[in-house]
Amino acid sequence: MCLSHSKLRGPRQLGYVSVEDHPEGRIRDDESHHAGREVDDLIYVRCGRIDRLDEAVEQLREFTLHERHHEILFVSEVLVQRCSSDADDRCDIAERRDLVAEAVEQPLRRVEDLCPGQLLVFGDVPCAYPRHDCSSLSFRPYVIDTLWLSGLAFETGTIGSGMPATIILGTQWGDEGKGKVTDFFAEKADLVVRYQGGNNAGHTVVVGEERFALSLVPSGVMNPNCTPVIASGCVVDPGVLLDEIDMLASRGIDPSRLRLSSNAHLIMPYHRKLDAVKERYLGRQKIGTTKRGIGPAYADKYARQGIRVQDLFDTKIFNDKLDIALVEKNKILTRVYNQLPMDAREIVREYQEYAERLRPYVDDTSLLVASAIEGGKQVLFEGAQGTLLDIDHGTYPFVTSSNPTAGGALTGTGIGPKAIDKVIGVTKAYISRVGTGPFPTELDDDVGETMVRVGGEYGTVTGRRRRCGWLDLVALRYSARVNSLTDLFVTKLDVLSEFETLNVATAYSSLGSHYTEFPRQQRVLYNCAPVLHELPGWKIDISEVRDAGDLPGEALAYLRFVEKEVRVPVRWVSVGPERSQVIDLRSTAAF
Repeated sequence: MCLSHSKLRGPRQLGYVSVEDHPEGRIRDDESHHAGREVDDLIYVRCGRIDRLDEAVEQLREFTLHERHHEILFVSEVLVQRCSSDADDRCDIAERRDLVAEAVEQPLRRVEDLCPGQLLVFGDVPCAYPRHDCSSLSFRPYVIDTLWLSGLAFETGTIGSGMPATIILGTQWGDEGKGKVTDFFAEKADLVVRYQGGNNAGHTVVVGEERFALSLVPSGVMNPNCTPVIASGCVVDPGVLLDEIDMLASRGIDPSRLRLSSNAHLIMPYHRKLDAVKERYLGRQKIGTTKRGIGPAYADKYARQGIRVQDLFDTKIFNDKLDIALVEKNKILTRVYNQLPMDAREIVREYQEYAERLRPYVDDTSLLVASAIEGGKQVLFEGAQGTLLDIDHGTYPFVTSSNPTAGGALTGTGIGPKAIDKVIGVTKAYISRVGTGPFPTELDDDVGETMVRVGGEYGTVTGRRRRCGWLDLVALRYSARVNSLTDLFVTKLDVLSEFETLNVATAYSSLGSHYTEFPRQQRVLYNCAPVLHELPGWKIDISEVRDAGDLPGEALAYLRFVEKEVRVPVRWVSVGPERSQVIDLRSTAAF
């Protein structure tokens, strides 16, 4: 793969650019360089002497914002050879060709990932064209502090322009505002796919004066041109789903576009019953589930005893699976928990009624999604809960029963990793969690109460009060790593307007040790105290701000600090619950 070239799907709006030193210290576009050149999918930048990396990045960013190009998304890995300041002319062609050959094998990285002290690759590399023969390489590199740097290439693009598959997921313990974020992007999406979880997690979507609380139907249902999809990784309570469909229809939203995977597993009445009695039985050791049967349904799925949506339409299979399940479930209910047994006939009657109503929605959703991606359509994958509740990567055992992380979007939908272009992590400007479990930055004081009150921190599904605390950058860095995040979307920045000073956790101390990475040992995590970094607040209402340039300097500094610590670009920020209260930080030079 050439330095500038990667396999792309969909239309690209890219070009070839040569950038020279500008007398006023700015970078300019040399239009003459386009003459007679065949362009594929490349923006190539040649820079003169720049002594500081942060200065170079800011100039490049300013150039892309004020000229005619999209934001810079990727930058090649660093290729460095130490030379003396007068040796550049003596580097022979073979040596340069070997160095470039090494460079082109390196993966592309985001320019925002680079921090002062790291090195970009500058210089004039004619072989940057995918079709160009590197054997004819001839260029004169620039020397910066005796480091010989040899080439820089960018790939550009935005959602809605050649980026057909995007995962949107929570980076915390859920409740980050993913529904609002998905709804924001769904305006340009053809499909919005829910890939895991059940009705144990809800999304609140605000459209004008109306609020919609959704627990199963994907947020994309609000867009009349979008197909909402419930994929095979979900567990579905058919009664809850039909109630939600009826609610949407009664409020003027057409739910007929909904598609439900035939392979999704059903939540049965005994799942809900077992979930509730087990939580009571555990007492102080309870997990804090929503008692909606999600965990027991996933347990049956992995024990290969589950009942799937498609079984609703085969009476014999449904009845056989139900009879086998009730032999075990009724013994547990009666002998362990002293509960009454469940009646198979009542369950059959109830689920036969569900079957007839659900039939029009059932589909092969894996094929549906794969066909959409191959056809260049825009597909959003919507996760429930958050990374820290992931069954494999969360704060076990206080987790959900599925994989809200990016990998879950693949297994829960039935597509491969090469289909994904972006992974957008949603994070509150602070952090919250519902139920029990470790929470290093939790605030049991007036600040925490203010976050609850101003942020409306009560569960969409359960109404439970959320625990709140300062933003945890240790956990956010962990989420960025686990999910390979490409962008951050920060929600509820307006809530922080209440405070004179702000804090963020940059590390933990626990049992005499210092941690900058998220600890995996349960005892260590339970004893973590946050190492806080103080930042100034702004004490100004920002809910009416629509341009990053109008945000207070302290708010921008807060977001820059997050970006620097997490090493993922903060691309969007919301200052309220409505669609219109979203700011694209790359649409202005202020950020």
